[in-house]
Amino acid sequence: MALALGSMSDAAQTPSTSEKSGSNALYDTDIYAATSKDGLSFTYVPKPVAHHAAMPDLVEITHAGAAGDPGTLRGYFVDASHLPDIEDDGLAVSTSTDGAAWSEPEPVRLIGKPFRGVAMEPSIVELPDGKLRLYFVDSDLASAHNVYSAVSLNGIDFDVEPGVRFQMSNVADPDVVRMGDQWLMLLSHATDTLLAHSPDGLTFALDKGFWLSFGNEPTGLAIDDHTVRIFVTAPDGIASATFEPLSPDEPKVEAGVRISGGSAVRIADPACIRRSDGSDYLLFTRRSQPMSRSAR
Repeated sequence: MALALGSMSDAAQTPSTSEKSGSNALYDTDIYAATSKDGLSFTYVPKPVAHHAAMPDLVEITHAGAAGDPGTLRGYFVDASHLPDIEDDGLAVSTSTDGAAWSEPEPVRLIGKPFRGVAMEPSIVELPDGKLRLYFVDSDLASAHNVYSAVSLNGIDFDVEPGVRFQMSNVADPDVVRMGDQWLMLLSHATDTLLAHSPDGLTFALDKGFWLSFGNEPTGLAIDDHTVRIFVTAPDGIASATFEPLSPDEPKVEAGVRISGGSAVRIADPACIRRSDGSDYLLFTRRSQPMSRSAR
């Protein structure tokens, strides 16, 4: 059974990327979490991960080091708590050792950032050597999106890597998944989801045969050696589908929703990982929506 937060109005639609950039929308958004044993039925974690925050992603540390002990969760997101100004480079990180309580956000530093604005839409991956690679985009949503990357040992100070990982007009919300020796990047394109491939996590090429048209703001989770589950923002909450990156078969949309939205609350921006204990841990955003006159 999906987590129900009220009935969803047919009129409630996924907002555009430009709406996501509005300061009120960011400030009014909080990040929550839910857990699952099967990736389909999720249980709400009572305490929020972060207030006045959006566009989350997370990683579980597997190598002991400056970023934490094995099992530590690190959640990255846009910190909007200081709006109308967004401080530093725009991103922050919170940590958790149990998935139930999270630390206060700490600013992330991007050393050598190639643009003047803040960074947005982070995606975080742990590399085989224990370093963390952070993918992100420029906050100038009017331009063609460049996806950049940076690496860090401590998960706070990131050195930006040269060049651009991916570029395409009208894309947003990059989410990078490692699956064996494959690197996959899922992206929003209007209300759809696109896919790009890379042999090394540095140079991605668009998969022109892949197009998922039932949601956007995607996150990917490798559920076995061949299959990825995609979670997306859909009109009625967080929905999911599965696909095999090396198969020509179309993605298989899974019935129902994983987290339900409602007419008074918008559920969006999923980010999901599989923990070392085999459970799935999902971050998502929750924002109250103004009620129409007819609903009052």
